[in-house]
Amino acid sequence: MSSGSMAAKRREGTNVVGSRIKALRLARRWTMDRLADEIQLHGVEMDRMTIWRIESHRRGVSDIEALAFARALKVDMNKLFLR
Repeated sequence: MSSGSMAAKRREGTNVVGSRIKALRLARRWTMDRLADEIQLHGVEMDRMTIWRIESHRRGVSDIEALAFARALKVDMNKLFLR
């Protein structure tokens, strides 16, 4: 395994919700900008770049942010943590 793919695996292990958020966003055919707008309606400041970092496992998600994602995507918060 190359060092780049090992680093990506390590990052993915620290952010299990990133892939789920991306899948749920794409299932709704939402852009990152649309999701950012929806998140902001739930009281959390977020932009497209932050969502990109979360979805690409470069940034973690706080508990407050996870709750805002769940509300914006209209899913139970536990659904964000399923693999």
